[in-house]
Amino acid sequence: MNAAGGSLYLDPEGAIVWADTDAAELLHRSVEELVGQSIATLLGADDPALDRLLRLLDADPPLGGCELRLWRATGGWVWVDAIVSGDRHPSFGGVRVFLAETPRSRWVEAARDLMLASTFDALVVVAPGGEIVTANRVASKLLGLSPEFFAGPVEAELGRRLRTTDGERVPWLADPVAYCVGTGRRDHRGAVVYAHPAGGSRPMVATLALRSADGEPFAVLSLIGGAALDEAASLLT
Repeated sequence: MNAAGGSLYLDPEGAIVWADTDAAELLHRSVEELVGQSIATLLGADDPALDRLLRLLDADPPLGGCELRLWRATGGWVWVDAIVSGDRHPSFGGVRVFLAETPRSRWVEAARDLMLASTFDALVVVAPGGEIVTANRVASKLLGLSPEFFAGPVEAELGRRLRTTDGERVPWLADPVAYCVGTGRRDHRGAVVYAHPAGGSRPMVATLALRSADGEPFAVLSLIGGAALDEAASLLT
């Protein structure tokens, strides 16, 4: 696949009228499988990015960009910058949308084995700057938060609920990557208290680990509570 990305050609309703081979390889599909589909079928249910993209396609001229999360045929999401250039396909029409894979996809891929192996750990993958990339199902269950909370700044929801055992703000939560780089340590572990949405404060053990994918740093936050807490707490002593 061309490292720069690939192009889809979309009509004003978002139907794919043509795709080049680079876009097909990026999405793990054939050109024939893509042509005729709506771009909406590649996005998550009720993804607001669809409205942003359709507004760009409907503009005069159709120019601009937005980030999309697209589903690959072989499983897993790929994050792309979608750049609407205004160019049209000479034979099939449709506006060209150039797809460039972002580092977010590589972070998710690098963390996938951790996600699959974790039975008791709530795992949250965080990008530089503190934005949540993804989280596993255990995170939603253990923390009592629906999946839509695991988007945007990690501090927005978790920062409000997580505290140290002394009741202080967790120092690395605003930007975990910058904290690890600034302290020169790739791993941090400590006891925390979580204010659960269902009520009450629940003790947990938090582990922060700095990782990288193709030279791009990211952080993985692990939270352990409930039945697995005693074993995790023994690592602190």
